[in-house]
Amino acid sequence: MIVKNVPGRATWGHIALLAGFAAFIVWYVADSFLASSQITNLLLIVPVGGLALFIAAMLLVQTGMALRSNARGRPGAPEAPAEQAPWRHRYGPMASMISMVIYVVGLPWAGFDLATACFVAANMWIYGERNLVLIAGYACAFGAAVAAAMRYLLFVPIPTLLPL
Repeated sequence: MIVKNVPGRATWGHIALLAGFAAFIVWYVADSFLASSQITNLLLIVPVGGLALFIAAMLLVQTGMALRSNARGRPGAPEAPAEQAPWRHRYGPMASMISMVIYVVGLPWAGFDLATACFVAANMWIYGERNLVLIAGYACAFGAAVAAAMRYLLFVPIPTLLPL
């Protein structure tokens, strides 16, 4: 897997942050297993934790390779100055955090399925997707799938607008 958008100025701080995230994921999954090892409690935690660890490992390798190439004097792709960076690179994380707050606050009123679909659609728009049919289709399918999984796989009584 080759990702071309590795920062040209990878530092040991990037590696330490990724290692910290990986350590937190391992601790969280282990603590969840110790709290309750029933399959219904670990149905989402273990696969998502494994996927997150895989992604963290890939990013660690990629950042290490960028750091190594920087040490040899071959910098990676130059970064755009902050004033020329696209809006989503400068303000995307802040906009995502605001949409997450709106999502959590709106859950009781909008229902889990509609709130999830709106959250996914908003974040797709924030990060550059402009095909409205794709945004609406993916967001609705994802919201319905997650709501159905919560209701029928985890048996969590969540408020929904769909007749699930």
